[in-house]
Amino acid sequence: MQRESLVQGRIVGSEDLRWLREWVDTHADWSRKRLARELCAAWQWRDGRGRLKDFAARAFLLKLEARGHLQLPSLQEHQRRRPRGAPEWAGWQEPAAWSGLLRELSPVRVEPVIPGTDLARRWAFYLHRCHYLGLRVVGANLAMATKVSCRLSRNGLGRLPFYTQSLSARRRVKARD
Repeated sequence: MQRESLVQGRIVGSEDLRWLREWVDTHADWSRKRLARELCAAWQWRDGRGRLKDFAARAFLLKLEARGHLQLPSLQEHQRRRPRGAPEWAGWQEPAAWSGLLRELSPVRVEPVIPGTDLARRWAFYLHRCHYLGLRVVGANLAMATKVSCRLSRNGLGRLPFYTQSLSARRRVKARD
């Protein structure tokens, strides 16, 4: 008699469980990530765009392990990426405090920040240095650089860049920023 259960949206029978246990044991040197990807390829587990559903497969394997149906290899922590260090900008000096009216700062330009460019490196530096949360970019985001040209000769300023992560943040810029 074959016992079936529903795991991660897939009906899994005793024959599937037997195959999975043998397969995981055969590839005990693989990481959990590789096991999930290879399982997706073997079972044709893809999303609507044809990509492997490796996160769903990883959750599937973890649920089977939690229910005691199989034993996954231990985590391979030595293969994890190190967190990125703080961005640096050689020769940067803390600017003097300044405040003024927006009309004194015209023209104002808003530019998208394209990854890998010098502007992106400066944007990351300013965000890490000046934002109260530091540089924490997770998931999809739209980075914008707001640039203003100051023509206030009394302070000797030429160009003064402001960097924001979203357009709504510009409304909250204070003299401290």
